[in-house]
Amino acid sequence: MNTSRLIRNVLLYAKHFDGQKVVIKIDHNVCENILKNGLAKDIILIAETTNMLIYLAGIEPLGSVIDDMSLLYDFSAGFTEMGHGIIPILIKGADEDADVRAYELAIKIGADKLIFITTSDGIYNNEQALLHQLDIASAKNIADTSVIKGFMKHKLLLAIKACEEGIKRVHFISGHRHRENSLIKELFSTEGVGTMISANIYQNCRKANNDDIAEIIRILAQDSFYHRADIKYISTNINEFYVYAIDSDIHGCMKLVHSVETETLIIQTMAVQGILDDYDTTIKMAEAAISEAKNLCCKQLSVDIKQCPTWMIMDPAFYRLGFEQTPDTKIWSINL
Repeated sequence: MNTSRLIRNVLLYAKHFDGQKVVIKIDHNVCENILKNGLAKDIILIAETTNMLIYLAGIEPLGSVIDDMSLLYDFSAGFTEMGHGIIPILIKGADEDADVRAYELAIKIGADKLIFITTSDGIYNNEQALLHQLDIASAKNIADTSVIKGFMKHKLLLAIKACEEGIKRVHFISGHRHRENSLIKELFSTEGVGTMISANIYQNCRKANNDDIAEIIRILAQDSFYHRADIKYISTNINEFYVYAIDSDIHGCMKLVHSVETETLIIQTMAVQGILDDYDTTIKMAEAAISEAKNLCCKQLSVDIKQCPTWMIMDPAFYRLGFEQTPDTKIWSINL
């Protein structure tokens, strides 16, 4: 994700983090790295942009790193709740003990997020592919295998327990790698850079209902191309509309028409929220449409480009899904 898109997503999501409490546990062997790889800047920027209350937890040498951060950014108020919304919590003992203390702190204060900054990029599957998103059930399946061992298994079990006890999200990201804005990307993009364990469904494409009508109209109305963004049209055809939601907020919608006679599912309308990453959202909705077409035993999924974003076919991912242009140049389809 480029810088401009990242900034747009920060602006879009910042309101959701206002007033939230977050515990960030930093492993001792990556403490000094957070000054070098930009994580310190990310932590401060997030605190200032979102008005979050961040508890920065760990064992020594976190104390000296916090002092260095304070000097580096010339914070006369220091890292206090009355200053920049960052509260240092120094914990005695080994790193695994500090993991438990950070988990207990998160539960005690009713934190919305618990973040582990560690030596690993996140949680991997048995094919050594990084898993970006896991629900509680999937995380338990990983924990029950030999895929994950040692300190990361200890952290994963704490993450599962935290989600079961009310923490909405637990994140794992690397404190070793040099990635620009890695913590910001983990929190403010749909893909992230590490692994997120969630207590509930993070993002999904689902059938719309009457409660979604206002949001569908709002998204369609952002594009003057859609001239039928009215309550009567949407409510009459609500059973054919699907919405794409992230953290329960609707970011895109589409209208799918099933032609039983031709055994085809048609994407007749598609729109996404104007300031969101258009390509990512559109492709995810196209993938959901493919899945729905297969569920309906359709032989083909078609896209009416006249009623969908024209830039949709400009994304290479659109071609990788298998869509091809038909003799009618305004219709693209995929055989299932």
